[in-house]
Amino acid sequence: MRRAANIDTSSKPLVAHLKTQGIGYAHVGGAFDGLAFLLEVAFPVEWKTPGKETLTPAQLRLIAKGCPVKFLSTPEQVEALANKMKAMAAR
Repeated sequence: MRRAANIDTSSKPLVAHLKTQGIGYAHVGGAFDGLAFLLEVAFPVEWKTPGKETLTPAQLRLIAKGCPVKFLSTPEQVEALANKMKAMAAR
């Protein structure tokens, strides 16, 4: 039986802030924490505690393959991602 992924509780305020920006979020777990989505635009998201931005080997492999993982730790970064996603969805 597969073990349930632990949800990073320190990310809850940032996830809530993402949702107030009109962006959906689904917890995934594994190499990244979740998926931010708006219409057909989606980005894998990894919540990082400021000062602890170390990447895991799995994250490094994803980045090397060109996966656009977004590493977020502040409300300003969340807002920047939300604005980028809204601009992409409007095209």
